[in-house]
Amino acid sequence: MRSILFFVLLVFTSSGSTAQITIDPSKIDVPTKIDINKIPGMRNINPVNISPAKIKVFNNMVVTFYEPWENGMAAIEPTPGTNVPNGRLILSCGQNIAFPVIQKKIFNNENSTSVELLVASAIKFPELDSAQYGTDNQIVRLKDGSLLVMRSALIWKAMDDKPAWNDYIINGHKGNRGAVLFWKSVDNGDNWELISTIDFGSKALEKYGIPRPMNCKGDADVPLAKQCTEPGKDKWWIGGGDRPEFYACPYTGNLYLTTRIVSGLGALRRDNYLLFYSRNNGNTWMLAKDDLPSYESMVMTSTPDGSLFLFHENGSAPTVYIARFAKKRIGAIPQNIRTQPDELVVSKGYPVFFHLELKPGSILSGTIKNVECSFPDSLGSARLDRLAVGTPDIARMSESSDDSSVVYAAYQVRNSYKNQEYCIVRIAFGAKISEPVVSNVLRVTASDPAKYSVMHGNFIQPDFIKIPGTVKSGLCMFYWIESPRGGQAKDSFAVKYILLRNGRYTKTEFASVENSLGRYFTRNKNLPTGDYLRGAFFYHKNRYHFAPQWPGESGIRANVIAVDPDAIAY
Repeated sequence: MRSILFFVLLVFTSSGSTAQITIDPSKIDVPTKIDINKIPGMRNINPVNISPAKIKVFNNMVVTFYEPWENGMAAIEPTPGTNVPNGRLILSCGQNIAFPVIQKKIFNNENSTSVELLVASAIKFPELDSAQYGTDNQIVRLKDGSLLVMRSALIWKAMDDKPAWNDYIINGHKGNRGAVLFWKSVDNGDNWELISTIDFGSKALEKYGIPRPMNCKGDADVPLAKQCTEPGKDKWWIGGGDRPEFYACPYTGNLYLTTRIVSGLGALRRDNYLLFYSRNNGNTWMLAKDDLPSYESMVMTSTPDGSLFLFHENGSAPTVYIARFAKKRIGAIPQNIRTQPDELVVSKGYPVFFHLELKPGSILSGTIKNVECSFPDSLGSARLDRLAVGTPDIARMSESSDDSSVVYAAYQVRNSYKNQEYCIVRIAFGAKISEPVVSNVLRVTASDPAKYSVMHGNFIQPDFIKIPGTVKSGLCMFYWIESPRGGQAKDSFAVKYILLRNGRYTKTEFASVENSLGRYFTRNKNLPTGDYLRGAFFYHKNRYHFAPQWPGESGIRANVIAVDPDAIAY
């Protein structure tokens, strides 16, 4: 007889109490459907062309000569009569820098992007009391146009409800633990205020902040028998989050955060991804799920009906989850468990492979096979910098609140030359079916797949801020760094992109552009990319403006690609 496990969803309220929803996975564990008719390998699909009148590609600009890495970026449209008459790029800086935010104006005038080789303005946050902001970060714009930066942090502020480990010296401070800080700006990035903290030492979350034993060399997660005992050396490493992702839903205004948690030891050991959400612009946060698999990173998007999608490379399987608040129907979850109408319920994970048709004439002719995820390893010849985890991403494809939710997902694979490429799939959830229909979109390859890899691929989506309600286009960009095998060679890197809408896509073009020509460049070997990079979006003069950013040969560069929302017909 089949055994049945029940998952419990705990949601923390501001008072620390919990609400509980029990989900029977046997009710929602169904196989993923595959729409064979939409697999490009079985029919001829070519890139679409965009009229030159509908797109303008500018020359790339220097955002800053500073050299931060693992950066996110937001963009603000030119707004006469304000402090951003020429628009502004806001770079949320990661590693290798002493301040968190850099500003850069976009336009010199109405017709050209800025080409000034000037150091942009560097902005510091106010000093913290018993805390230190870290480097993992993301930045979003809220529906009212204000900016919100998320940063991983360490915090050792004394707690009212002290956990058992409160008096331990952990990474140099008593009671030190992980946290996530949220900084808000209402003046286009000139000033910042700390508005909320997710504290993994708080009463509701302390099990995620339990410290981890380390040896005298500083290696964490060692057995207690090997824990450091030398006087003057720390014996504990912090418990808390790592590799967070931050997402603002443009339809509901809800904010979402995913972060990997590693804490404790033995029976108290935890290594999972957590999902938080906020329904009040980040002022307070609730925990929706704490048992997602710990494969980094877990990225998000949403569709016009308010559904949230989460995606990661779960081992070798690209995996998607759909989450909806319980008052809305989600797959086959029974109605009788929806006792909390405002709680976020997350489905099981569904594998969403790109598929290949096997060779004609084989005994398996007519069948298909999965293309599994392939993580760049830390020493592989196809790697770029220190990348040792996959960089998947996800973007919405739906343009209306009808009876379905459709998204793109992109994940890395290795080609026959052992270099990296991306598979992009289309994933459709209908309101009345309990599993997605998965179709191929395309496989993104380098110009020379034998010598180059496609790395750090990520989507830039419209955020629908200050966009007329009549404009519904889901046109988005996917961009990446084309990296040479072996890492470093003269004039060997490039940044490239495609545009997508409704499953159609353009041919590959350069985002690294100079004098209107695609440009290869030599990257500064001392400026790593890290685990991720994020571009920006703004709407201006009836056009979508996509702003990819990347580490170049001298600091951080970016470009602006202005496109009519209907440049690809629906």
